Amino acid sequence: VLGFADLVLVNADCIAADVARLATAPVRTVLVPLGRDPPLDGVEAPLPPGLVAGRFALFVSTIEPRKNHALLLRVWHRLLARGVPQAHEFALVFVGRPGWMVDDVLADLADPPPGLHHLAHVDDATLAALYRGAAFGLYPSRYEGFGLPVIEAFGYGKAVIISTGGALPQTAAGRALALDPDDDAGWEAALEAWITDPGARAPFQARIQAAPADPLWPEAAGAIFDTVLTTLPAARAAPDAPES
Repeated sequence: VLGFADLVLVNADCIAADVARLATAPVRTVLVPLGRDPPLDGVEAPLPPGLVAGRFALFVSTIEPRKNHALLLRVWHRLLARGVPQAHEFALVFVGRPGWMVDDVLADLADPPPGLHHLAHVDDATLAALYRGAAFGLYPSRYEGFGLPVIEAFGYGKAVIISTGGALPQTAAGRALALDPDDDAGWEAALEAWITDPGARAPFQARIQAAPADPLWPEAAGAIFDTVLTTLPAARAAPDAPES
Protein backbone atom coordinates (compact mmCIF):
# COMPACT_ATOMS: atom_id res chain seq x y z
CA VAL A 1 0.00 0.00 0.00
CA LEU A 2 2.99 2.36 0.15
CA GLY A 3 2.37 3.44 -3.41
CA PHE A 4 -1.07 4.77 -2.46
CA ALA A 5 -0.15 6.46 0.83
CA ASP A 6 0.02 10.24 1.12
CA LEU A 7 1.72 9.94 4.50
CA VAL A 8 3.20 7.12 6.56
CA LEU A 9 3.38 7.53 10.34
CA VAL A 10 6.37 5.77 11.91
CA ASN A 11 7.46 5.31 15.51
CA ALA A 12 11.22 5.53 14.91
CA ASP A 13 13.84 6.68 12.44
CA CYS A 14 14.83 3.08 11.65
CA ILE A 15 11.25 2.36 10.55
CA ALA A 16 11.30 5.40 8.27
CA ALA A 17 14.47 3.99 6.73
CA ASP A 18 12.76 0.61 6.25
CA VAL A 19 9.81 2.28 4.53
CA ALA A 20 12.14 4.22 2.22
CA ARG A 21 14.02 1.03 1.38
CA LEU A 22 10.87 -0.96 0.60
CA ALA A 23 8.94 1.70 -1.31
CA THR A 24 9.18 1.79 -5.09
CA ALA A 25 8.68 5.56 -5.09
CA PRO A 26 9.40 8.34 -2.58
CA VAL A 27 7.13 8.18 0.46
CA ARG A 28 6.58 10.91 3.01
CA THR A 29 7.10 9.75 6.58
CA VAL A 30 6.60 11.53 9.89
CA LEU A 31 7.81 10.37 13.30
CA VAL A 32 5.10 10.05 15.97
CA PRO A 33 5.99 8.19 19.19
CA LEU A 34 3.50 5.96 20.92
CA GLY A 35 1.98 6.66 24.31
CA ARG A 36 1.65 4.70 27.52
CA ASP A 37 -0.86 4.16 30.27
CA PRO A 38 -0.14 5.92 33.56
CA PRO A 39 0.85 3.72 36.48
CA LEU A 40 -2.30 2.05 37.77
CA ASP A 41 -3.17 3.61 41.13
CA GLY A 42 -5.92 2.79 43.53
CA VAL A 43 -6.14 -0.88 42.52
CA GLU A 44 -3.86 -3.19 44.44
CA ALA A 45 -3.11 -6.79 43.51
CA PRO A 46 -0.71 -9.24 45.11
CA LEU A 47 2.30 -10.54 43.27
CA PRO A 48 1.83 -14.02 41.81
CA PRO A 49 2.90 -16.87 44.10
CA GLY A 50 6.62 -17.40 44.40
CA LEU A 51 7.63 -13.80 43.63
CA VAL A 52 9.09 -11.31 46.09
CA ALA A 53 9.20 -7.58 45.42
CA GLY A 54 12.66 -6.43 44.36
CA ARG A 55 13.79 -9.98 43.67
CA PHE A 56 12.86 -10.56 40.03
CA ALA A 57 13.52 -9.24 36.52
CA LEU A 58 10.52 -8.72 34.23
CA PHE A 59 10.11 -9.25 30.47
CA VAL A 60 6.68 -8.31 29.06
CA SER A 61 6.14 -9.52 25.50
CA THR A 62 4.32 -12.00 23.31
CA ILE A 63 6.47 -15.11 23.00
CA GLU A 64 7.70 -15.17 19.41
CA PRO A 65 11.14 -15.56 17.79
CA ARG A 66 11.74 -11.85 17.21
CA LYS A 67 11.36 -11.09 20.92
CA ASN A 68 14.39 -13.27 21.71
CA HIS A 69 13.19 -15.14 24.80
CA ALA A 70 15.63 -17.87 23.79
CA LEU A 71 18.57 -15.62 24.67
CA LEU A 72 17.28 -15.03 28.19
CA LEU A 73 16.66 -18.76 28.64
CA ARG A 74 20.26 -19.55 27.63
CA VAL A 75 21.62 -16.84 29.92
CA TRP A 76 19.41 -17.92 32.83
CA HIS A 77 20.64 -21.51 32.57
CA ARG A 78 24.22 -20.27 32.63
CA LEU A 79 23.59 -18.07 35.67
CA LEU A 80 21.89 -20.96 37.45
CA ALA A 81 24.89 -23.18 36.72
CA ARG A 82 27.04 -20.65 38.59
CA GLY A 83 24.55 -20.23 41.43
CA VAL A 84 23.92 -16.50 40.89
CA PRO A 85 20.10 -16.35 41.11
CA GLN A 86 20.00 -18.89 43.94
CA ALA A 87 22.44 -16.89 46.05
CA HIS A 88 20.19 -13.83 45.83
CA GLU A 89 16.81 -15.64 45.77
CA PHE A 90 16.21 -13.94 42.45
CA ALA A 91 13.67 -14.87 39.73
CA LEU A 92 13.07 -14.21 36.05
CA VAL A 93 9.48 -13.51 34.92
CA PHE A 94 8.09 -13.72 31.39
CA VAL A 95 4.66 -12.13 30.94
CA GLY A 96 2.99 -12.75 27.58
CA ARG A 97 0.82 -15.02 25.50
CA PRO A 98 2.41 -17.82 23.45
CA GLY A 99 2.95 -16.85 19.83
CA TRP A 100 4.26 -18.90 16.94
CA MET A 101 7.42 -20.74 15.85
CA VAL A 102 8.66 -21.04 19.44
CA ASP A 103 7.94 -24.68 20.23
CA ASP A 104 11.39 -25.11 21.79
CA VAL A 105 10.91 -22.08 24.05
CA LEU A 106 7.42 -23.19 25.08
CA ALA A 107 8.73 -26.68 25.85
CA ASP A 108 11.33 -25.14 28.15
CA LEU A 109 8.67 -22.98 29.81
CA ALA A 110 6.38 -25.98 30.32
CA ASP A 111 9.08 -27.40 32.60
CA PRO A 112 10.90 -24.21 33.56
CA PRO A 113 14.32 -24.04 35.17
CA PRO A 114 14.44 -22.93 38.80
CA GLY A 115 13.36 -19.35 39.36
CA LEU A 116 11.77 -18.82 35.97
CA HIS A 117 8.05 -17.95 35.89
CA HIS A 118 5.88 -17.68 32.77
CA LEU A 119 2.58 -15.85 33.21
CA ALA A 120 0.63 -16.17 29.98
CA HIS A 121 -2.42 -14.15 31.02
CA VAL A 122 -2.46 -11.42 33.68
CA ASP A 123 -5.00 -8.69 34.36
CA ASP A 124 -4.12 -4.99 34.50
CA ALA A 125 -3.83 -4.90 38.29
CA THR A 126 -1.45 -7.87 38.35
CA LEU A 127 0.67 -6.40 35.56
CA ALA A 128 0.91 -3.16 37.53
CA ALA A 129 1.97 -5.12 40.61
CA LEU A 130 4.65 -6.86 38.54
CA TYR A 131 6.01 -3.57 37.21
CA ARG A 132 6.04 -2.11 40.72
CA GLY A 133 7.66 -5.17 42.24
CA ALA A 134 10.31 -5.82 39.59
CA ALA A 135 13.91 -5.06 40.39
CA PHE A 136 14.41 -4.15 36.74
CA GLY A 137 13.09 -4.85 33.27
CA LEU A 138 14.45 -6.74 30.27
CA TYR A 139 13.79 -6.34 26.55
CA PRO A 140 16.18 -8.35 24.33
CA SER A 141 14.15 -8.17 21.10
CA ARG A 142 16.02 -8.63 17.84
CA TYR A 143 13.99 -5.90 16.14
CA GLU A 144 11.34 -3.50 17.39
CA GLY A 145 9.22 -0.80 15.83
CA PHE A 146 8.98 0.98 19.20
CA GLY A 147 9.13 -1.11 22.37
CA LEU A 148 6.10 -0.07 24.41
CA PRO A 149 6.90 -2.18 27.53
CA VAL A 150 10.17 -0.25 27.86
CA ILE A 151 8.44 3.08 28.44
CA GLU A 152 5.81 1.34 30.56
CA ALA A 153 8.64 0.20 32.84
CA PHE A 154 10.09 3.72 32.84
CA GLY A 155 6.69 4.97 34.01
CA TYR A 156 7.17 2.86 37.14
CA GLY A 157 10.74 4.15 37.56
CA LYS A 158 12.32 0.83 36.60
CA ALA A 159 15.68 0.52 34.87
CA VAL A 160 15.71 -1.76 31.82
CA ILE A 161 18.32 -3.72 29.90
CA ILE A 162 17.37 -3.49 26.23
CA SER A 163 18.80 -4.74 22.97
CA THR A 164 20.13 -2.56 20.19
CA GLY A 165 17.46 -4.05 17.89
CA GLY A 166 15.51 -1.62 15.74
CA ALA A 167 13.85 1.30 17.51
CA LEU A 168 14.74 0.35 21.09
CA PRO A 169 17.76 2.68 21.54
CA GLN A 170 15.74 5.62 20.16
CA THR A 171 12.75 4.78 22.37
CA ALA A 172 14.95 4.48 25.46
CA ALA A 173 16.83 7.70 24.61
CA GLY A 174 19.85 6.92 26.78
CA ARG A 175 17.81 5.75 29.77
CA ALA A 176 18.60 2.02 29.41
CA LEU A 177 21.60 -0.26 29.11
CA ALA A 178 21.67 -1.40 25.46
CA LEU A 179 23.32 -4.67 24.39
CA ASP A 180 23.61 -6.59 21.13
CA PRO A 181 20.75 -9.14 20.93
CA ASP A 182 23.24 -11.88 20.01
CA ASP A 183 25.76 -11.12 22.76
CA ASP A 184 25.01 -13.91 25.25
CA ALA A 185 28.12 -13.16 27.29
CA GLY A 186 27.25 -9.47 27.54
CA TRP A 187 23.71 -10.22 28.71
CA GLU A 188 24.98 -12.76 31.22
CA ALA A 189 27.44 -10.25 32.66
CA ALA A 190 24.83 -7.48 32.80
CA LEU A 191 22.21 -9.64 34.50
CA GLU A 192 24.75 -10.87 37.03
CA ALA A 193 25.80 -7.30 37.81
CA TRP A 194 22.23 -6.02 38.17
CA ILE A 195 21.17 -9.01 40.28
CA THR A 196 24.12 -8.90 42.65
CA ASP A 197 24.56 -5.12 42.93
CA PRO A 198 21.51 -2.80 42.82
CA GLY A 199 23.95 0.09 42.50
CA ALA A 200 24.81 -1.09 38.99
CA ARG A 201 21.37 -0.09 37.74
CA ALA A 202 21.07 3.07 39.86
CA PRO A 203 22.52 5.41 37.18
CA PHE A 204 19.80 4.37 34.75
CA GLN A 205 17.10 4.85 37.36
CA ALA A 206 18.47 8.35 37.93
CA ARG A 207 18.32 9.11 34.20
CA ILE A 208 14.68 7.95 34.08
CA GLN A 209 13.76 10.21 36.99
CA ALA A 210 15.60 13.20 35.48
CA ALA A 211 14.19 12.84 31.95
CA PRO A 212 10.81 14.21 30.82
CA ALA A 213 8.07 11.63 31.18
CA ASP A 214 7.02 9.76 28.05
CA PRO A 215 3.63 10.89 26.73
CA LEU A 216 0.45 9.26 27.94
CA TRP A 217 -2.00 7.88 25.37
CA PRO A 218 -4.25 10.99 25.13
CA GLU A 219 -1.21 13.17 24.42
CA ALA A 220 0.21 10.71 21.91
CA ALA A 221 -3.13 10.36 20.15
CA GLY A 222 -3.47 14.13 19.96
CA ALA A 223 -0.02 14.36 18.41
CA ILE A 224 -0.99 11.78 15.78
CA PHE A 225 -4.12 13.71 14.78
CA ASP A 226 -2.26 17.04 14.81
CA THR A 227 0.47 15.57 12.63
CA VAL A 228 -1.99 14.24 10.07
CA LEU A 229 -4.02 17.44 9.94
CA THR A 230 -1.02 19.75 9.61
CA THR A 231 1.08 17.59 7.30
CA LEU A 232 -1.42 16.49 4.68
CA PRO A 233 -2.88 19.05 2.27
CA ALA A 234 -5.63 21.02 3.92
CA ALA A 235 -8.16 19.92 1.36
CA ARG A 236 -8.40 17.87 -1.79
CA ALA A 237 -10.18 18.83 -4.94
CA ALA A 238 -13.78 17.83 -4.41
CA PRO A 239 -15.70 16.12 -7.22
CA ASP A 240 -18.14 18.26 -9.09
CA ALA A 241 -21.53 18.42 -7.43
CA PRO A 242 -24.19 16.51 -9.33
CA GLU A 243 -26.64 18.59 -11.30
CA SER A 244 -30.03 19.05 -9.69
